Amino acid sequence: MSLDTLACELVDAAANARNDRRHLYRPEQLKWYARKIGAARELMEADPTAQHSFWHLSSHVAMSPFLFARVFRDLVGMPPHKYLVRLRLERARHLLESGMAVTDVCYAVGFNNVSHFIRSFRRRFGVVPSTLKRRSSRVGYHR
Repeated sequence: MSLDTLACELVDAAANARNDRRHLYRPEQLKWYARKIGAARELMEADPTAQHSFWHLSSHVAMSPFLFARVFRDLVGMPPHKYLVRLRLERARHLLESGMAVTDVCYAVGFNNVSHFIRSFRRRFGVVPSTLKRRSSRVGYHR
């Protein structure tokens, strides 16, 4: 076997392994995991502005950090940090639509850096926060 062929097969095997991330869980195990992950989501949703560290979340639901990360991703479809950022950005969108200033929104939703907030917001919604704020105030749209 040539070195190129072997390299291609290794790359294909790695790609297939990455795509087959779903773990099979027994029904009672799945219920237990779903309750634990649900509790972590409720904690984040109750106060997305809090500094929810990965270690704090996993210990709150009595799971090892590695298992928590794997199961959260399997059941929710994204890692815990990404889920928390989405919660914060959704809250930011609502605050901007209500007329709050961009800098105030940034800190109110738990971001500590305005430029990081703006980049994250644009990545999520396709516009910078000030554009959304202007659109909302122009239309007179308030939630």
